[in-house]
Amino acid sequence: MSKKAPTHIFSIGETVFASEKEFITAVVKVLKKTYKAKGFSFEENDIKGVIKKFVKGDGELDTESENYHENWGKIVAELKGYYAAAEQAAKEEVGKAAALEAAKAKEAEVKKNRELTVFNAAMNPAEVDRKLLAGQFVSGANFVDIKEGTTDEQLAAQFGLSCVLADFSPWAIGDLGAEMQKRGLDDVVSNFCAQTGRSESTIWGHIRLAKRVPKADRKPNILPSIYKELVFPTLSDDPKKDEKLKAKLIKEAGEKNFNKEEARAAANNAREVDPKKQGNQGAVKPKFITVDEAGNVVGYKEEQPFDEKLTQINLSKGEYLGLDTEEKLAWLPIEIAD
Repeated sequence: MSKKAPTHIFSIGETVFASEKEFITAVVKVLKKTYKAKGFSFEENDIKGVIKKFVKGDGELDTESENYHENWGKIVAELKGYYAAAEQAAKEEVGKAAALEAAKAKEAEVKKNRELTVFNAAMNPAEVDRKLLAGQFVSGANFVDIKEGTTDEQLAAQFGLSCVLADFSPWAIGDLGAEMQKRGLDDVVSNFCAQTGRSESTIWGHIRLAKRVPKADRKPNILPSIYKELVFPTLSDDPKKDEKLKAKLIKEAGEKNFNKEEARAAANNAREVDPKKQGNQGAVKPKFITVDEAGNVVGYKEEQPFDEKLTQINLSKGEYLGLDTEEKLAWLPIEIAD
């Protein structure tokens, strides 16, 4: 349920009040100060009565009454001015809010139409000039560079090709996908996966890996799956230390030509263990899945498949219900994606 717009926004000078009650208390102080010098006194309840009867109501001051004082006429006029200004301020605020909502809606519509155009390019790369497309990218065995001036449609078309053609590596998918994410085209990636039947968790895994391993550090003789063993686990609760440990492991992998088992062992040895997070055997529980900030699964270890619809995720505790290494049901820690 949307919050009801205020009918009045009360202010005195530059001070805006959160409620009418606060305004009345403040305006009484102002009026008292003004009319005290004129030898005219009153209380807050008097002002409340005046507001109820003569400002909000249809009552009129009886100038013939023996209790009438010309200062009451001036006070009523001042109060009516305050309330008229408060009502106008509220109308202007409603107008601003409506204009902002309209602008947001228009921006969302433009974004939706733009994403649809880019999505169509990803789904139908054959409709994009292949010669022109090829000129926008520099590809190697373990990287893709995107040239300046590459349009979103060209990027999406190349991304679509990289996902469906066997001669493109996970690095190519990752580099292209990372650029799409950088451009705010995350939904295009997700919708492409949904329409083509590609595993979204696998695609996002390639993207995360490409972002984690600098192109200059990728060795042709080391498979992406080996690098995943080094950079996907959390090695330290301190983000800076975690980054340094992983950078060191990436360099070491290139020097020693790690296989998958060696990479996993190196990562385990480099991990800074928090005793509070150790299991009964003193070993850190493995992180089999990776989720985004909303709790959606975006990656998982290939040897630990799971059913996304059945997997229970407790984002606040940083854990999920799944099978551990001994195939026993247990609450296991998750890793939050960048």
